[in-house]
Amino acid sequence: MKRLCLALFFCAAQAKAEMQMRMAMEPGARANITIGCCFDNPPPTGYAPLTVTINNFSGAAQRWNFDFARESYPFASTSSMYCHAAVAVENNAERAIALLTPLGADTDGMTPLTATIRGYGFAAGASQSFPEGARSGQPVTQYIVLSKSLGSKLWSSIEQSVKDSKHQLIGSLVDPQNLPEDWRGLSGVSVMWLTGAELDLLSPAQRRAVRDWVRAGGALKLCGAADFPRDFQPPGFGDVQLARAPLEADAVAAAAWSRAAPREGLFGAPSMGHPAGFAPVAPNVPVLIGFMVLFAAVAGPVNIFAFAGRRRRHRLFWTTPLLSLSASGLLVVFILLQDGMGGKGVRSAVIHLVPREHCEVLVQEQTSRTGLLLGSAFETRDPALIQQISDELRVGRAHKRSLQTDGSSYGGDWFASRALQTQRIIAVIPTRGEISLLNAREMQQGDAPPVILSSFSSALDEIVYLDSRHRKWKGTDVRTGVKQTLVPTNAGPALADADTFSATARDPSAFIGTLQSIRWQDQPVTYLGPVTTP
Repeated sequence: MKRLCLALFFCAAQAKAEMQMRMAMEPGARANITIGCCFDNPPPTGYAPLTVTINNFSGAAQRWNFDFARESYPFASTSSMYCHAAVAVENNAERAIALLTPLGADTDGMTPLTATIRGYGFAAGASQSFPEGARSGQPVTQYIVLSKSLGSKLWSSIEQSVKDSKHQLIGSLVDPQNLPEDWRGLSGVSVMWLTGAELDLLSPAQRRAVRDWVRAGGALKLCGAADFPRDFQPPGFGDVQLARAPLEADAVAAAAWSRAAPREGLFGAPSMGHPAGFAPVAPNVPVLIGFMVLFAAVAGPVNIFAFAGRRRRHRLFWTTPLLSLSASGLLVVFILLQDGMGGKGVRSAVIHLVPREHCEVLVQEQTSRTGLLLGSAFETRDPALIQQISDELRVGRAHKRSLQTDGSSYGGDWFASRALQTQRIIAVIPTRGEISLLNAREMQQGDAPPVILSSFSSALDEIVYLDSRHRKWKGTDVRTGVKQTLVPTNAGPALADADTFSATARDPSAFIGTLQSIRWQDQPVTYLGPVTTP
């Protein structure tokens, strides 16, 4: 079954505790539904992990339908999020389902999430809104997470330290054993503090989720750990640090607002902006005014006096609709001639490789300008995190949209007709691509130039390698499976870590595909990562 789009939260009272909520059903209903979340309040963006537990003792198999809406306020320009989920449970059975919840992009601009449940025990459907934590009006920090062992006695001091700096703390305490098994469930978290022992006690799936979250841009602080975890190297786009023990409130407070924009979470990187040739969609005002004047003249005086004269007024019952339909058809033809079908777009991507685990972290940004779309639904090849960065219907105006998400399926207005839209996509994808250094021993023993071998699916236009002595080497047109000797260089991108490389390639298969009717122009993909030795 697909990953469901679901979010149910309640406002935690004074204590910091994980959410556990039993849904109120009709009297006599022999079933119960419990919603659980490892966080006590939702992150401002990204996804949130939930566990739905259903016990069915009704005497028959039952099916429940869930509809969830998180709508934007009238004064806000953010897009509304809508989700649907269906869950079936056999009689005398219990089912626990791990779910992911899309949370939108801006908490302050969106109403509390509303859940509507239909099915057995909910005759007319039950709707309930789950308020989020109150806002003080002060700028909020990034969403941070501390394990209960580290933060239970420290949380109030962290809140006070943040308050003294005229900010408001947002975050949660968590039991590490309840962390999600999908990294997207941590995507709304910017910084997380765990002890080294707690990290070691995570299940393999949970540890992989934390590791992928770091590589996608999260910051992990480890308290009481003797050394960096080997499987977290390289950290990708994120960061792993050993934190001082015991943990200090001021240090946590400082880290809470020191990273990228808090509401953007892992999407904190600045947008590349609209590429050249992608101006916002602007209506042809003179043509539209002329068209409306002509239509008014034809549908009014011409229709009344020429098509339906004094003795033929009954013709108005069919001439008026016919003229309206004809005008609509001409307007559609005009739009097609001006904007065409489908659309065009530009995509760019940066990929960080983790060859030890045969995976890569992709950060993709794309801008599209659409004409008339006959369909807007699409599915992604791999599980991904997608956020609408900008959405302009016409010059200078953001447009509210209805965004629908169901696992790897997307619908609604992720792509809209006659719009200029930019999205950012983050995904952790399996790959066999890597750069191998074939003569590491010879380089250590002397001044031999590096000899590399590429296993990427496409040729690399250029590669820059920083060796263990921090010397730079360069190669061009690196073919798959063909050895190449690099030459010294002082140019190219800056590389901070030894034995790492940066390469560019033109490879359309490296991108996460979205709407097929968009004609994408692919920019060269940038690859980053460590080199391997056989």
